[in-house]
Amino acid sequence: MKQQTLRNCWENSKGAINAWCSIPNTVTAEMMSMNDFDSITIDMQHGLVDYQAALNMLQVISGSGKTPMVRVPWNEPGIIMKALDAGALGIVCPMINTPDDAINFVGATRYAPLGYRSSGPTRAMMVHGPNYHDEANDNIISFAMIETVEALENVEKIAATEGLTGIYIGPSDLSISMGYKPGLDRQEPEMIEAIKKIENNYEFTSICCIYPTSCFVTAKDLIQSFNLFKKNKKSFIISATEYSHPPQRGFFFKDKLLRKFIKNNSKKNTQNYDQIYHDAGQFYWGSKTKWLKCKNFFEKKTKAYIFSNNNVQDIDTINDWKIAELKFKDLNEKK
Repeated sequence: MKQQTLRNCWENSKGAINAWCSIPNTVTAEMMSMNDFDSITIDMQHGLVDYQAALNMLQVISGSGKTPMVRVPWNEPGIIMKALDAGALGIVCPMINTPDDAINFVGATRYAPLGYRSSGPTRAMMVHGPNYHDEANDNIISFAMIETVEALENVEKIAATEGLTGIYIGPSDLSISMGYKPGLDRQEPEMIEAIKKIENNYEFTSICCIYPTSCFVTAKDLIQSFNLFKKNKKSFIISATEYSHPPQRGFFFKDKLLRKFIKNNSKKNTQNYDQIYHDAGQFYWGSKTKWLKCKNFFEKKTKAYIFSNNNVQDIDTINDWKIAELKFKDLNEKK
């Protein structure tokens, strides 16, 4: 799937600017696409845009490289799936009031087994690549709108929904729900407090332990390993790398005599041994629940994110540090 400008901003810890299209016109969508926005949202809820107009506007936006998004009219699976099939890479969904609302919304944006989205990406596969079906679950953006008192009371549980990208505050409807007149820029202390509550109540359910000596770990490694973790949240994802020399050839001393680490292995050539990996000690992904109950990373369902030997260096001594410097220099010269 093609790289998204919006996700690029997040991956590089940068803020993003979103444009809002309410007028059903391809020229306005084109004008938005020519400016320095990171994403463009077509408003099918309160804008004057129907499905056909949204499709035409998505065709214009797709060529710009900006992330195309749609605010759907309601939390209804049919229109969510049609917007995604038309090429939207993100959905903003209004009136998410309960955890069940959030689960149903996210489920409509994801293919099985993570959701119940029906497969038929008519246009999406053309513009986002032939691997769209395999990559969509990891790339589709989903924003739940918090805009009622009920949603405010449930915001912590809504934010913790598996697969939900983030929260989108609807200040006007939230104002009405709290007894104020509709409006966007709120100054009332109660409204400001409510918005702060939404901002501060995102519960993290996934935790990554990164060692401070993991000097070669990149943002790309963390993102790719997190995507692997999202498919395997019942257990851990550990970093691993291959042994530089087959441990099957190893030996140890016992009573000052040599003993083979593995018996009856001398008849094999080195290149014929199965590749064996070890814990690279770079990072570990796990759910909050798993971390609290953790006794051992190595469970039946534990999976590994593989590093090459050149990208791993355990630093415990001055010599380790010198080796790391040489590897760092080599890696930078290859770029």
